[in-house]
Amino acid sequence: MSPSIVQRLKRSESSSNTIKVKCKDAEGNEVTEYLPIVGANDPLEFLLDLWDEANVLEERYGLISEGKMKFLLQSVGRALQGRYAKKWKKFASVISIADSTATRHEATNRGKWTHLLQDVSKAIFMKGAFEDQIDYLEDTKRPNKMDPTEYVERVFTINERLTYFERGASPLSAKQINRKIITKNIGGTFKSKYILQGGDDLDDEDDILDMINKISKCVAAQNEDDESERKQTKRESKFAEESTKKINPNIQQHVANMMESMRKQTKRESKFAEESTKKINPNIQQPCRKHDGKHDWRNCPDNPNNKLTNKTEKNNDNTSESKSKSKPSNSSKQKSEESFATESSSKHHSAVTFDGDFMISDDEQEDEF
Repeated sequence: MSPSIVQRLKRSESSSNTIKVKCKDAEGNEVTEYLPIVGANDPLEFLLDLWDEANVLEERYGLISEGKMKFLLQSVGRALQGRYAKKWKKFASVISIADSTATRHEATNRGKWTHLLQDVSKAIFMKGAFEDQIDYLEDTKRPNKMDPTEYVERVFTINERLTYFERGASPLSAKQINRKIITKNIGGTFKSKYILQGGDDLDDEDDILDMINKISKCVAAQNEDDESERKQTKRESKFAEESTKKINPNIQQHVANMMESMRKQTKRESKFAEESTKKINPNIQQPCRKHDGKHDWRNCPDNPNNKLTNKTEKNNDNTSESKSKSKPSNSSKQKSEESFATESSSKHHSAVTFDGDFMISDDEQEDEF
């Protein structure tokens, strides 16, 4: 069976139904007090609310010390209904009350009163309610929407009421609550701030609450600054938007239409270029637009980066130079012929002269001429 938690961090609203209790103050004046009515269908915590209010009533008017414990038992019995009333009657009927106002009788009656509340609670609550309540506090994170100060105060209240659960039940110490529950479960950035300022080392309830309040104020101030900045940004954004609308109420739609038009135009151009490429030659990767895609632009003779064309032109230039060097000009040829004729003529008409007398025979003359 799942544990029934008597007190939760987020509690139900207290009972709005009450009974009147007539009491007298120190001067004998009649005062009307109220106790909450607890029915069988109400949350279990409502029973603890009644115990708290009854104890306040007893302390305020000294009902036990004044020998009015029966009046106190009757008043609480009237506030209980259903099975709660039956349990109360069962345990209250066996209590022997000393009517004397002697100190020793007062202590006895006060002890009997405390035990009565514990016995009724234990009879109504499920078995192990005390342990389940402590486990719940140790394992449950602070709710996101619960203020840290409210959370800490609620934890201390739940812990204080543990004494009602059964005889011998004692609440946790402030140090235990701080270490095992508050520091562990307070959560978020608040936890880091709490630890950095030494909150986890505190062992007094008032000191813990003071630290929590101090950090809460700092966090609240920071949140206010952030909220103010956010509102300022929102106002500036709204002002800019309204200014834009004053210039042209339809400017946003106009811009949207322009962007859509440009997108469609780009899509048409891309589609046209793709279809043109397919019509020209589907095997050409980069159709030459200058010559209607008849060849690849990389092979176009007008492409300055065409290495093939540049190489061909360079080879043609080298070939022309070679031919011009191999063929002599007409003037050079004529000069060569004249030079050759002159050399030939000088060979035929040159004469040899001799110093001295000599004779030529007839045979030599014939040979000469």
